[in-house]
Amino acid sequence: MVVHSSSQDQRRQQALARERQASYATREATARAVSQQEYGCQADAEAAAATLRAPQSAYHAVEVRVEAHPQSGPGRPSQQQPRVSTALRYGVQVTRRERAEVIARRPQATGCVGLLTQVPPVDARAQRAGDVLRAYTAPQGIEQNFGFVTDPRIVKSLLLKKPERIAALGLGLWLAWRRWRLVERTRRGHVETTKTPLRGWDTKATQKPPAFMMMTTFAGVLVLKVEDQRQFVHPLSTVQQQYLRALGVPATYCTVPQRGHRDETGKSRSQPSPG
Repeated sequence: MVVHSSSQDQRRQQALARERQASYATREATARAVSQQEYGCQADAEAAAATLRAPQSAYHAVEVRVEAHPQSGPGRPSQQQPRVSTALRYGVQVTRRERAEVIARRPQATGCVGLLTQVPPVDARAQRAGDVLRAYTAPQGIEQNFGFVTDPRIVKSLLLKKPERIAALGLGLWLAWRRWRLVERTRRGHVETTKTPLRGWDTKATQKPPAFMMMTTFAGVLVLKVEDQRQFVHPLSTVQQQYLRALGVPATYCTVPQRGHRDETGKSRSQPSPG
């Protein structure tokens, strides 16, 4: 199944243009340096030509040939007899051309996503290509955060041998990243609903604030507890308060003590104290 994405198509078209330009510039610089030199023997010229034929480019082909340049002695040539060559010098002639068939095929493939699926194309279980793609990419937001687990520093620090412990760790990570993504989704939904961007990196406004941005902003927040009273060591900044409003979390969430009470069933529950 092949699905075309217009957003990916635009980005990849721009990347394709940059790749073509970089390919041409690289081949042009190398060819100019080699073709401007003359060689005293054919073997040296052939070796230089081989250096141009070796690199492979997806967008440009290079045709290289070695040419002999006869050298004659000093003085004006005679009109009665041909000029006699006293030596031979060799040069490398380079012709560059674009691979038209490749360049014509690349734009057609840009923006296309190929999927292998067991969903049948016809019958009652058939699904549209777009629905299959959305189902395939749905867990991507969480799975892309698991890249840190493959870091050798993280892997070497895990000393789990029993399968049930490894499964428990996986479940804990999955739940943590679900909450991480929920924070990100809530903030972005607030921006989309209110049409008010949040402050991002380098004080620039952003329409898609990542969850990591918020975690780093609140990394230095300290709450001081004296008996039953809690207060921030330093007042929350304007940006921190803005982030909490985007999440729908009151600033007093960390400072209002929680107390427990029992309901009709005798089970203990907690609720914020009045005020």
